[in-house]
Amino acid sequence: MAAAHRGRAALLDVPYQEFMEAWQLFQSRTCNVHQSVLMRRCAQACGVSVSDDVVQLAVELGKAVVRPCLQAPRPGSVDTISALRTDGLRVGVASNAGSDVVDAWPTTPLSSELDDVVFSAEVGRSKPDVGFFELVAQRLNVSLAGSVFVGDGGDDELQGAERAGVGLVVQLAQLSVDPNDASHHRVSDWDGPRITKLSELAGLLD
Repeated sequence: MAAAHRGRAALLDVPYQEFMEAWQLFQSRTCNVHQSVLMRRCAQACGVSVSDDVVQLAVELGKAVVRPCLQAPRPGSVDTISALRTDGLRVGVASNAGSDVVDAWPTTPLSSELDDVVFSAEVGRSKPDVGFFELVAQRLNVSLAGSVFVGDGGDDELQGAERAGVGLVVQLAQLSVDPNDASHHRVSDWDGPRITKLSELAGLLD
């Protein structure tokens, strides 16, 4: 998403770091508002007056960057999810995602492979809020104690899953990330189980 955020900062004619500080602040506080609303709030925080046309350009820029990312899930993820569901397990996605991801999701390879998808932009709660995990479990019709949560650890999600009482919490190694990319969510230290590929999850469930 760094490319989208840099483009948005350029549209506002403000420094990238300044834009990201505002974006991360408002995104964390308002997880269920449209990207256009976030853009206006960021512009106001940066002291910039923004037109409807610029806001729409910023929203479309985000969608253009998100779509290709969602069209290429991690290698092996579709097969792993299919195998888990074949074994009778319910599988869902719980994501701190904005409206750009929500809009693009129906066209992605994973959209038809899951039992449910819970996006923060739609439900008004986000990780690491315990209530978010409780809602996901309710939607999947499973108990938290009998569930497994897998994530890279951004936004303190692993700690949040633990606090919520998830039975097994696993860190999935991040893909290559630019350490200078201010748009990437913060990943906390984790001393629990780790995997480098989703296909390795089966070994923890035996």
